Amino acid sequence: MVDPIVDPHVPNEFFTNPLSLSEALHMIRPISDEEIRWAVFHIGNDKAPGPDGYTSKFFKSAWNIVGKDLQIAVHNFFYSGRLLKEINHTLLCFIPKVPNASRVNDFWPISCYNVLYKVISKVIAERMKPYLFQLIGPEQSAFIPGRRISDNILMAHELVAGYQRNSGRPRCAFKIDLRKAYDTVDWRFLLGMLRGLGFHPVFCNWIDQMLQTSSFLIVLNGETSGFFEGARGLRQGDPISPYLFTIVMECFSMILKRCIMEAESFLFHQGCDELAITHLCFADDLFVFTGGDLASVEVLKRALDMFRRISGLEPNISKSDAFFCNVTPEDRAVILNCLPFKPAPSQTTRSVVVASATATNHQAAPPDWWWRHRLSRTNTTSAPPAWWLRVDDVIDHRTAPQHVVAAHGCRTKTHATIWVAVIGGFRQRTTAQQRRVPPIVVAIMIGWWRRRP
Repeated sequence: MVDPIVDPHVPNEFFTNPLSLSEALHMIRPISDEEIRWAVFHIGNDKAPGPDGYTSKFFKSAWNIVGKDLQIAVHNFFYSGRLLKEINHTLLCFIPKVPNASRVNDFWPISCYNVLYKVISKVIAERMKPYLFQLIGPEQSAFIPGRRISDNILMAHELVAGYQRNSGRPRCAFKIDLRKAYDTVDWRFLLGMLRGLGFHPVFCNWIDQMLQTSSFLIVLNGETSGFFEGARGLRQGDPISPYLFTIVMECFSMILKRCIMEAESFLFHQGCDELAITHLCFADDLFVFTGGDLASVEVLKRALDMFRRISGLEPNISKSDAFFCNVTPEDRAVILNCLPFKPAPSQTTRSVVVASATATNHQAAPPDWWWRHRLSRTNTTSAPPAWWLRVDDVIDHRTAPQHVVAAHGCRTKTHATIWVAVIGGFRQRTTAQQRRVPPIVVAIMIGWWRRRP
């Protein structure tokens, strides 16, 4: 059913950096057998099967027998541009979020697909990923090849530093949770974004077929019931969904920037003027930073309203928070009347940043989650961040490498160092003032430090 409230038209002037024709054509080049084989063998053996009951392990084990037939089926979709509904049929499994779940909101809807569909989706996602870096603004770092979620974590920590002291310019930070973000994306809007960003009509048709032919069978307590066809939203568990959602959120970035350009009285958050930083994205969570005045917040509200009309996504008021620094009670009341989010204590600002970033990484988020986090030795970055000066205050360069080596012993594989061991060594060598640096910030910065040339 088409939502009559949503107007999915995105103005053409929003798209300032679309793909070139050669890039769009390269994305729809003929699919090779090796691409299909790669997609099959990069699906985990333990992934839940779809309606046909087969897992990827079956196809891998019997590749010499069924591999050619699977390749022919995948080629048929890409050459014909049509996807059978039977291939795109999905089991919708509800996983409890909390003990004794009794309401619909207490469950996570997870989609289980046929392996054939997963292969098609994975091939398209791999074609799409190399171009996201140029299409998606720096406000998003999750799921963008060449960027790291830790970039935005560090940036957010720097921006909210000092909120508990109420010093400096009046400023606000808003943690905005989008209501059922994946489930409520309007398909017409998504396809309009793809066309506006320069994706080839053939590629847009592939995505359209993947959306329009979807159907669901509900699985609850091990039993199947009900049947319905999809009408909107992106399915969690689909290999391409995270990348399509980055395109959805790029529209919000475009809208907010345009609203700020048209506004005459917007004030940037302290420390954001020179780089014009207004917001950071953690998947379906937004952190927006403005000056502590009503005019600036009204610009944000205008952008959120326009984004809701175009995409179908709207803030979840009950799960969104507002943080204030050095804002008078009178101005705070007026701002909360404009954006009725929950006012949160400034002391919790940094913990909210950590929790949102952790959820984006699909990890559990207990208060001490970082103690169990493992350091990857394989990820690299092109340039150290500006926050490196703070690391020099914490790390003793003469002894730090020994601590790193001692923490992981003789192991040299991925995920070799445990944060608790590294942080424990550095804590013994910090002064009282340096220990005030949040452990998560220290941990992430050590990751940057180890990858320095």
